[in-house]
Amino acid sequence: MALKNWCEKAGIKSGFVFRSVNRHQQVSDATLTPRSVNLIIKSVATECKLPDAEKLRGHSLRRGFATCASKSGASFVTIMRYGRWRHEGTVLGYIEEGQQFEDNAVSIILKRNVQQQTG
Repeated sequence: MALKNWCEKAGIKSGFVFRSVNRHQQVSDATLTPRSVNLIIKSVATECKLPDAEKLRGHSLRRGFATCASKSGASFVTIMRYGRWRHEGTVLGYIEEGQQFEDNAVSIILKRNVQQQTG
């Protein structure tokens, strides 16, 4: 609904959805620049009082997407294609880093021991 409202109010019928807006609130035909995306992310993170808000940027969203998509069961190939990554190692690193505390050998042993003791 919000996307539909944005497109209607901005007069967007085709082309880029996320566009730059000048100081006079005029919507451009040009897409947002990476710098603009980073400024928006930092601004929202600061307003939400997130820790280390000044360190966040667009890269954080892509990395988070890879981790979340993997946890949700998306295939590696699908994640790579959607994120437009060229190097498998990059995506694999994001996914492994995001799962390091979930697919953990010690956690598996502890869970089994707890299940055996309570079951």
